[in-house]
This record gives sequence, structure tokens and C-alpha cells, in this order.
Amino acid sequence: MNINKYYSRFATVLSIINQHSITSKEELNAPSNEALCADLWYAVQDFINHYALASKTHRNSKSEIVEGNAEKIRTLVSRGFDLNDIRGDILAHVFSKMDHILAQPLEKQVFYVYRTINNCVYDQLRKLPPAGVAVVSLQDKVKGADASGENSSEIQDFIADPNTPEDEVIAKETVNELYLVKKDEIIREISLLANRPAEVLARLCAKHLAMKPAAIARMLAEYGASTAYAKALMSVADKFGIQADEIRKPLSFKAITDESLKLDTGDENQISAQVSRLIYRADKRLCR
Repeated sequence: MNINKYYSRFATVLSIINQHSITSKEELNAPSNEALCADLWYAVQDFINHYALASKTHRNSKSEIVEGNAEKIRTLVSRGFDLNDIRGDILAHVFSKMDHILAQPLEKQVFYVYRTINNCVYDQLRKLPPAGVAVVSLQDKVKGADASGENSSEIQDFIADPNTPEDEVIAKETVNELYLVKKDEIIREISLLANRPAEVLARLCAKHLAMKPAAIARMLAEYGASTAYAKALMSVADKFGIQADEIRKPLSFKAITDESLKLDTGDENQISAQVSRLIYRADKRLCR
């Protein structure tokens, strides 16, 4: 791997962590190491975005061909993946492996992360359907001479339903129980994060509305922080059958600001990166 400033910066931060004798994610997340943890976050993010994912296919010192990631990323994007989502998912995955990373000898840590990123890219490529295979929805209309307008049938109309009425009753009861558990979980999370509304927004959208950071960033850019916050709260309430006053009750009076979400930059990439950081911070607080 050729050395560049993003590689060097990442290696430097790892060296500082090693000098502090930090060997686990728990130690890294200690309040006394908050600044160091933030430095690591930015260093890993830049290493992923501008080094690992930008790597090109080349020959090593043994004249062996080493495949880079740049072409793989172009393939993923051309097949419908969002670049910011790819970056965000890999960033989250790398931090989830931090215990394993810090357990490596210092001189091997950067390469270990690079290999982890490569594995993430390969995993995404393996999920792609074979070239030429079309992915369809069960709600797609069946093509045919008589399949037009209001009389057209959907693909799901031709799939037999194996469930009995008893199965449906059991399924509904199970769903109701799960929704009650989910409701309690959501209220608890909002209560714990109440004084950090930007983290509440990021957590609700990412965890409970299954939105990627890029999609959250687009919503924020379109509606602004306050409106997007209200929409997220109402969407979660509607999805899990929570009364509006129940989901608002644990909230503090602290207002959400555009600055807390980097909306003042007007740059969706910066907003998306900030959302990723907020998701990580919220997860870290809730896991304490």
C-alpha cells in the first residue's frame, strides 16, 4: 500500500492510542478519552473514504496483481448502492471490530483494518444478483395482453398463501406483543437521550425507521432540523402504534439545532457524516 496523508494520520492516531495503553473499545470510550476517540473516528472515516475505498488495482513488489476497491465501489454504485451508505456501513463495522483491531500488534493494525474494509466490500458484492437478473417486487404488475389498467394483476396474486386462520390469529398476537416490547424500548431510548435531540433523531431514523445516513441527510436538507425531527417522531409513533403524547412525554425542552446536524454547511456529505457520528454516539450511550 502506498503511504498517503490519510494512511499516515490513521497510523499516528493508532500509535497515540497504543502509547496510552488502550487495548479495548471500553477503555477507548471512557470519558477521559473522548477527544482521542473523536480523533480516531475522523481518522478512520478519512482512511475509509479517501484511501481504502479509493485504492486502485496494482502490482505489488512481487509483481502480483492486487485488486483495489475503486472499481468495486463503482460497480456497487452503478447497481443502485448509495456511496454514503457504503461508507457509513463500513465505518460502523470497523468500529464494531475495534476490540479485535486494538488486540493486534501496533504494526499490523492498519493492515488489519484495510483487510476488514476489503471484506466489507466483498460482502456487498456477493449480495448483488447475477448480471442480467432483474429484481422484481411482489407488487409489480404481471405483463401480458390483458394485464393493463385497473384489471392488471400483481405477482403476489399468483402465490398461494399457506397460512390458516389460526396461524393469522397467532401471528397477530405475536406482533402485538412485539410492538409492546418495541414501544417500551423506544420510550426508554428517547428518555436516555432526551437532552441530545440530534442523537434522538439519528437513533429513531436509523434504528427504528431503517434509514441509512444518506437518506437521513436528504430528509434533513429538505425539511430542516425541527421539521425533520417532528416527522421522525410521528413516523415512529405511527409505525409502532405509540400515542403522540406518549412519544413526546420523555423529550426535554432542549431544541434541536441545524448546527448540531451540520445543516449550516449546506453539504449533504458533511450532514451524512455527522448523522453517522450521532448514530454511533447514541448507540454508545445506550449500551453503557
